Amino acid sequence: MSNKTKNHEDMNHAQNTNEMCQDVQPEMLQEAEATIAHAGTDVQPRVGHVVTLHGNGGTVNGASTVTMTLVSRITIGELPRATPNARFLGWSQSHTGSIMPPQILVDSDMILYARFEASAAHYNQMTRGELAQEILHRQAGRSLSGRRITFNPNMDWITDENRRSVRANLEDTAAGLRATRPTQAPRVGGGSIPPGGVFLSENLLRAILRINDRFGNVTINTIAGGYHSGPGSRHYQGQAVDFRSNGSWQVYGTNPLVRPSVIWTYLRNTWGFDTTGSYEEPTWFHLEIRN
Repeated sequence: MSNKTKNHEDMNHAQNTNEMCQDVQPEMLQEAEATIAHAGTDVQPRVGHVVTLHGNGGTVNGASTVTMTLVSRITIGELPRATPNARFLGWSQSHTGSIMPPQILVDSDMILYARFEASAAHYNQMTRGELAQEILHRQAGRSLSGRRITFNPNMDWITDENRRSVRANLEDTAAGLRATRPTQAPRVGGGSIPPGGVFLSENLLRAILRINDRFGNVTINTIAGGYHSGPGSRHYQGQAVDFRSNGSWQVYGTNPLVRPSVIWTYLRNTWGFDTTGSYEEPTWFHLEIRN
């Protein structure tokens, strides 16, 4: 075969090869793997969306960030856990928000906050004054737990000056004093309110903290200071609290929104509180703790 003929065949083979290569499309990457960058190491995360893990009052065990190379899903169960003196519940997108589902889509940088549920021993070891002080700290945003509790500003007819507001009831309790009750007749049924103040139930205070730990920010309307059903109201015995609802039978501020019955069922079944007498209305709900 002449060199001229051989060169012509080589050129045809190269042309056919190029055409075949053009028909083959590279396989598209459907989902990227997550890489974990451990705190205190020299690991350099790949460029992508960064998920930062916030201890939220606890300590993240081992890893501080998770970096995604593309938009992808991350399995929450594979993330590190966090540890304080409490039971680790999982991760949330806010200090007090709902626990994330087993898998989430990561399409932007995000922060996940550890969520805990205090152990039975944790609150049981606190005094009445310490429990009241913790609720006040959460209202003021000073609690190490990172959780918040709100006092309903629309209940301004129960003032701090007459010591019947939620704040005053808790401040007096934190100082070792009795919570102040009204001196006038209840709004329903008439009759005389027992004279003097009342010590708030320790279990009532524990229940408020349990609700806040599990369901997020809640708003308290009144404890011992309002006008209630009659002289025998559990409020005047220091065993009841009213919370704000959103007008649709759901507890205001919880994330996700829940019915009050979910809350007192949780308190009864998980922690053994006697919630007999609790009931709900569209804009508020009444919680009794009888033990």
